[in-house]
Amino acid sequence: MSHMKGLPKPYHLNYPDDLSQDSPAETPSGESPPPTHPVVTRVASNPLDRLPPSAQKLARQISEMGFPVAKVVRACEIIGQDHKKVVDFLLQVQAFEEKGFPDTKVEYVLGTLKMDEERAQQFLPSFVQLVDLGFNEEKVSAALIQSGCDRDKALDALLS
Repeated sequence: MSHMKGLPKPYHLNYPDDLSQDSPAETPSGESPPPTHPVVTRVASNPLDRLPPSAQKLARQISEMGFPVAKVVRACEIIGQDHKKVVDFLLQVQAFEEKGFPDTKVEYVLGTLKMDEERAQQFLPSFVQLVDLGFNEEKVSAALIQSGCDRDKALDALLS
């Protein structure tokens, strides 16, 4: 289900099963009954909708290899539409995930470092630690790059 740009994402209205007017003000246990008005819930949009049609086709092909669609979409957004580079990127992300790093942080770092796996290996522990302290990803990344990946110098730069 897609939506047009500028319009809110679609909603589903979930109505309670029994909308009778005869419902008591309280249940036998003394609790208030559930509301009889519709409950609005947001429907998750298809992540493929964020990509142009040619990239959607690529993302579908790669996701058929076993990668989660949302992760493939993010990879296409970061890397572009080069099949080999996207798969390489996803494999690198997977390798870092297996080492315990969060996927979205790995994706950000690999994208920032242009898939330089060695630099990412040095960069990620400090990056994750500083971002987890509440610093902005872009500022952490810039501070780490400027400091030569020295966490303490990067922290000093972030605090100044």
